[in-house]
Amino acid sequence: MKYSTQPVNRRTALTLSSFAALTLTACSGRPTTSEPAPQPTTAPPSQTPTSSPSPSPLAPPTQPPTPSSTASTTAADSSTPPTRVDNGATPTSQAGEAGAPTNTQGRYLTRADLFNPSDSLKEDLYNVATTSKKKGIGARLRDSDGIEAELRLENRFHKLTFNSGQDNNSTSSDLTLRVEIYKDGKSDQFVDILFNEIKPIEVDVTNVNALKIDLAPFNQNGNKYNGHASLTGVMFDMRLE
Repeated sequence: MKYSTQPVNRRTALTLSSFAALTLTACSGRPTTSEPAPQPTTAPPSQTPTSSPSPSPLAPPTQPPTPSSTASTTAADSSTPPTRVDNGATPTSQAGEAGAPTNTQGRYLTRADLFNPSDSLKEDLYNVATTSKKKGIGARLRDSDGIEAELRLENRFHKLTFNSGQDNNSTSSDLTLRVEIYKDGKSDQFVDILFNEIKPIEVDVTNVNALKIDLAPFNQNGNKYNGHASLTGVMFDMRLE
């Protein structure tokens, strides 16, 4: 008897092949190896927010050190105290009882520039005629001897200038002030000044050492006065060149 062979189509062959493979696997008893399951992604542990440290209280600003009073005292003690001069006069080196006046450029002479001045000569503010509160050197004159002011020039100067008059507070307004100049013991000139007058005086002091200015009261007849009244003679704006 002859069997006719039918051609097996391709799809049927694939099906049979797959079935045979499954059957063999089941018979062998070995589990089918499967792909490992993907592990779940572990989320990173949540970070607990770190609280920022609370700011510490600010320290009070450091005060700059106060200058030491000891240092100030030491600095003050180390310097020579300034010479105190009344009425805004410029401090100068004075003649006093030794030597000629110094630093005379651009300033008026004072009582301290005189050589061994009499106690009767006062440095003060005077009112002379229309001039008020003028700093000068004055003396109350009430006898014929008068008052003498001396400068020791050491032959170093060539001119002396000053103004002179009677103070408005003089006890008498009827007397005459005589200003007489002596150079090294010799009378050189004199000027008579009535009350309510101011007269400028200029003296050539070239080659003069001892210069004396004599202030004396005279009556209106030109004679020395010997009464009980008095006048106050004043010299001011005195300069040496």
